Amino acid sequence: QAEDGIRDKLVTGVQTCALPISHYRKALGALIVYDITRRQTFENVKFWLDSLLAQSESNISLMLVGNKLDLVEEEPKKRQVSVVEAQEYCMQHKNMHFIETSTVQRTNVNDAFEMLLQDIYEKRMRLPSNFNRDPVIVFSNNDGPRT
Repeated sequence: QAEDGIRDKLVTGVQTCALPISHYRKALGALIVYDITRRQTFENVKFWLDSLLAQSESNISLMLVGNKLDLVEEEPKKRQVSVVEAQEYCMQHKNMHFIETSTVQRTNVNDAFEMLLQDIYEKRMRLPSNFNRDPVIVFSNNDGPRT
């Protein structure tokens, strides 16, 4: 699927997934995902961000994604990382974008990718005219979850 092909070009770092450094080098954008109900996963964001920035292009588009919003909506006491704390982290680190999602309920999942892709597109359009700007093509599937 075309949409999956574009998503494959984005690097997603999660606590349990170590990606080879070669995945970072030509990445146009990255989603760094943490669990809003587990503080340790937010503390691990620094590791993923440092790894990414050490190996990627300087103009990489970044998005911090707090996942498991559904659990916090059901039981607010489960939240271990506040929205404000995550937003402040993003402002301190390369002006990352931020969003909270629920993959279970599909809340903001498409929005996260669309925001990141929009940022990638805008950065590429600002490149000098003599720079090789391969087109960024975005496909959207609003037909619901895939099986």
